[in-house]
Amino acid sequence: MPPKSRKRNKGKERKAKKEGKVELERVKANEIWQGWMNLKVGCLHGNDMVISNDHPVSKFMDEFFIHWDDRRDKGIEMILNDMLKTHSQVWTNNNHMELATQTFISIGVNLILVYDDVNKGALDIAKTITLLEHYDSSEGPGLSSSLYSRPAASKMRDIENGTISIKRDLLKFYRKRISCKCLKRMHLDARKTIPKMGRCAHCQAEKVRASLHVCSECMISQYCSKECQVAEIPVHESYCSIHRRYAFYQDLRLEIREIAPDDLQVRLEAEERLKIVHEALLGAAELHIEGKMKDKKIERLKEQIRMRDDIRGKLQSRRG
Repeated sequence: MPPKSRKRNKGKERKAKKEGKVELERVKANEIWQGWMNLKVGCLHGNDMVISNDHPVSKFMDEFFIHWDDRRDKGIEMILNDMLKTHSQVWTNNNHMELATQTFISIGVNLILVYDDVNKGALDIAKTITLLEHYDSSEGPGLSSSLYSRPAASKMRDIENGTISIKRDLLKFYRKRISCKCLKRMHLDARKTIPKMGRCAHCQAEKVRASLHVCSECMISQYCSKECQVAEIPVHESYCSIHRRYAFYQDLRLEIREIAPDDLQVRLEAEERLKIVHEALLGAAELHIEGKMKDKKIERLKEQIRMRDDIRGKLQSRRG
């Protein structure tokens, strides 16, 4: 056999071996999530959809659970972020997103019922559900719409603060998302016996949630005292800045629609300038995820965000 033919055959063998390994991983992952979703707990929790193995959502779930064991090192956020391109058919289809979310909800509830308690698996599934629920494909690539919206960030803060109220918070999280009463007893018992707790972002002290002060800018981070809030400023600044700007961006999008619903020219001008603000936010979000936010970058972004007054001024003048 000619050398080229032998080389070509070896290449085909390596490719076939690699594909076989990938398929084996996919089958194993499929068995994991299908097994968790179909645990014999006597209830479907309102999700009676059957997902075939060739459905886009099934493939989405397969890849997610292929990386399930990587979540401790990479984090749920980075796993989902890596899947944005490989499963765009799911991310851009509301029905597929709803089906994926409902599937995760069923899995999370089953994990709680089987263990008769909350656990790390149910917690990580809850984080995944939160990111999926707040994803907005119209805001460009990346998970910025999930990671930096106030409702999502506040929910993530409460379910991963590691306090004694995590059981109460997770039971409430899942109970609100199912139509059955499977978690009612556990949740009511938790409300009677477990207080709502939070954690100071600086000293990490565990305090009754109602006694904690929330940052007035980002409305997310909590502190047990003024001293802790001041001491945390150097660390909190970039985080707070991103969330504050993202909240402004989302508010401004709504304002454009409300002020100029029929004036296409005004909307086009405003939204064109808003794109620049959005691009700055996306860049900042990416840097923050990677832990590379620097002071110079922050100053550069502040210049872009100053365009907000100009946009709002134009809209207000047209309203008058």
